[in-house]
Amino acid sequence: MNGNVRKLVFLMVTVVATLLLLACATTTSPPRALQGQYVGAGTSTCLFAVCGFGDNNVPGVPTGPNGGWGTGAWSLSTQSHSQVMTFEPDGTGTVSEDIRAIVLNGTSPTIPWPSTGENKATHKFTYTVAPDGTLTYQDVPGTFKGEAVSGVNKGMTFVMKNFSNTGHVSPDGNVITLFDTGVVHTFVPPMYFCPVPMEPKPEAGQVCHASFILYKQH
Repeated sequence: MNGNVRKLVFLMVTVVATLLLLACATTTSPPRALQGQYVGAGTSTCLFAVCGFGDNNVPGVPTGPNGGWGTGAWSLSTQSHSQVMTFEPDGTGTVSEDIRAIVLNGTSPTIPWPSTGENKATHKFTYTVAPDGTLTYQDVPGTFKGEAVSGVNKGMTFVMKNFSNTGHVSPDGNVITLFDTGVVHTFVPPMYFCPVPMEPKPEAGQVCHASFILYKQH
């Protein structure tokens, strides 16, 4: 009798342990820190304000005889991106990407359009992952470096700042979705394309709507 009771208790403990293991396996929390290389692709559409942005990200000329937001020269472009992102568990990482762009239209006498071209870019970033899997990252200032390898700007190199993205990490940590936060990106040092003679010269900038999907490489 006692032997049967011991067997029954052992069986019940085994079943409970198995159920707990299964529950843990199916409710894995998103990782708070990522590690490894993720590869993916995405697209973006960018509004380039030749004389800078005003309120509500409207291109314009802030002062002068032609002043007023909404009067500034602009160009619109679309890009496809191929990205490799490496995440370190300490909350840092690096990105390298190939960008194919088409400038669709514009009103700027200083930006050739329509045109096509390819850029290579790299930058460093810092990131955090919330318990619900929400991912945010911000570029390390001064590290976003690009070079035009084809097109009308071939050979041109540039540094930009204020790149930030938010998105989500899948529960198993294998898939990341990202989209641009819509913050104005500017050049370092400032670049001046504005055709309006004025001092101080307005700095060019761009706002992008972008989305990416990346997969972990095992």
